[in-house]
Amino acid sequence: MAVSECGGAVGNFVEARDIGPGSNRMEGGVDVEMRRGLVPAAPTRPGPSEARDMEPTLLFAYGTLAPGSPGAAARGGWVADRVRGRLFDLGPYPALVSHDDAEAGWVEGYVRPVGTDELVGWLDPYEGVDEGLYRRVAVTTEAGRRAWVYVYNLPVPPVARGPLARWEGRRRADPVDPGPGAGEQGPA
Repeated sequence: MAVSECGGAVGNFVEARDIGPGSNRMEGGVDVEMRRGLVPAAPTRPGPSEARDMEPTLLFAYGTLAPGSPGAAARGGWVADRVRGRLFDLGPYPALVSHDDAEAGWVEGYVRPVGTDELVGWLDPYEGVDEGLYRRVAVTTEAGRRAWVYVYNLPVPPVARGPLARWEGRRRADPVDPGPGAGEQGPA
């Protein structure tokens, strides 16, 4: 469909003054939307600076908060993704640093929806944000999702192992994952 001239926007539609042949919304030889003078507006994506300013609604987890297996991820509504950074194993938990370094490798993890109440009320305290252990920053994942991630806020100790692509330590969110098919009988 060709639109040769567009007027002002109305909701998710733009005013069309000339719609060419090939419309797939024909009824009796007349374009349905043309009769109303409206056609769907082309979807717009935020520009790079707008995308950076968008408030994330997802959490990216790569360590103790991340699910321990693809099965646990699916059950918890997590989706695999990656962020830029350098990941180090500190023993009981990992440390993500250099999240803003375009030369850093990709760190594997998962994203899921998160609300402000959960971030401020539970996750920030768990990650030691007030104590300065981690800080919560907005990042863009490899898949283009805007997400919150907790980055390590202290110098990485010289004994830390890494950088790593994935942390293999014990997960808080899924402390015991019996693996695929286990426990599917439901509660006793």
